[in-house]
Amino acid sequence: MRIKRYNLIYKHLYFDEILLTGHHLNDQCETLILALKRGSGPTGISGMSKKNNLGEKKIIRPLLKETKKELKKWAQKNNLTWIKDFSNYNINHDRNFIRHKIIPILEKRWPFFLRNCFRTTTICKQEVKLKNIFLEKKIKNFINSSNDLNIKKFNQMPKEIVKELIRYWILSKNVKAPSYKIIKCIYKEVIFSKKDANPKIIIQKNTIRRYKNFLYFIKNQEKINNILLFWHDTEKKINLPNNLGYLVKNNQGIKIPAPKKSQLINIRFQHEGKILILGRDKRRKMKKIWQEHNVPPWFRNQIPLLFYDDYFISALGIFTVINEKKYKNSWRISWINKIKNNNSFLFY
Repeated sequence: MRIKRYNLIYKHLYFDEILLTGHHLNDQCETLILALKRGSGPTGISGMSKKNNLGEKKIIRPLLKETKKELKKWAQKNNLTWIKDFSNYNINHDRNFIRHKIIPILEKRWPFFLRNCFRTTTICKQEVKLKNIFLEKKIKNFINSSNDLNIKKFNQMPKEIVKELIRYWILSKNVKAPSYKIIKCIYKEVIFSKKDANPKIIIQKNTIRRYKNFLYFIKNQEKINNILLFWHDTEKKINLPNNLGYLVKNNQGIKIPAPKKSQLINIRFQHEGKILILGRDKRRKMKKIWQEHNVPPWFRNQIPLLFYDDYFISALGIFTVINEKKYKNSWRISWINKIKNNNSFLFY
């Protein structure tokens, strides 16, 4: 509901408008206690920030240093009226329980408790900021141009630094901060699992996987193994599923045998068995060929495979098959896509 509320507000903000909220010191203290309940680290205990980005706009909380009592007194003095949301009194919700049952007891015992909460969140913010400055410099030594994480030397580094690098790398993907439990799983079950394992961790709508010496952050895609696309008119481009772009016949693409007039051109995304590719003297399993070309397992069923009838011709951009049928002519096909990856098997 909170996400829906902010989305609704965002839609009604003008281009140059800034959203101001009435969050105060009591709200910040509630957030801190909730973070402690969840077992959050310094980032969670930092509480709400004075400034945040709200999509392409900004959200500012100018009253975070003021207590609820001070604001209420000022509002009454200036004859302001406000709406009361009666759901705020339902102590079945954790925040309301903290607000009505916990904080009054703490304030009665320690009158400066709210102020000290604010000091704690400020100190944690500073510590997190310093840590991120360090991590921003450090992580440059471990990522490639596609922002994949090189883990080759992680076994030589302190566990604490490795975990923070993983966390920082995930946050760079603009997703919600992962819990320390998830970071621990990535460290133990993905990075330092057996070499022949194929481990993965799902985070929201994404998956973290290891391939050779890298961690990859992959957006989850629908399975397209069984999809069959017929390319009847090669003078027009053919669109591919899963935002994989399209194929087009032109003069810049990969050179492959041209089909015979009677053959149906079709695109598939799965093929098994042994094949003989150009430049080789014996057949090999598809799995071995993918490995030779450094194609990660999860991407193998996303690469368009060109068939003429049931004859496998080419994994576009990677290899061409030596087929028993003789083809006299050739043509060129380009796979145009927006996949940001530095692997050599992708072509545009």
